[in-house]
Amino acid sequence: MARELARLLAPIVKKGPREAHVALNDHGKPWGQFGIDQAFEHVCRRAGLSGWSVYCIRHDAITSWLCACSPVHVVQRMAGHKHLATTQKYVHFPGSLTGAQPRGV
Repeated sequence: MARELARLLAPIVKKGPREAHVALNDHGKPWGQFGIDQAFEHVCRRAGLSGWSVYCIRHDAITSWLCACSPVHVVQRMAGHKHLATTQKYVHFPGSLTGAQPRGV
């Protein structure tokens, strides 16, 4: 976690029990998938971006972990996938790596 993010989250995390949610909506409830999707779409519109979703970030993270030579079974576990085939669907190699395979795939 970036130091700046940790600094911003520290007061929130210290207020509640360890299992408390960090991100709450305006009603004090944990964010659901719909709320996260809406917030992300709003930010993309403000930035003038289109065609992006929260899952693009997930795809990028999984691809980055594998390109950094993280073992595929570790990436699968971090992604919360039960099956390796699901993890493989998230991998999108940049054009410069076409034909190259990270360790363990």
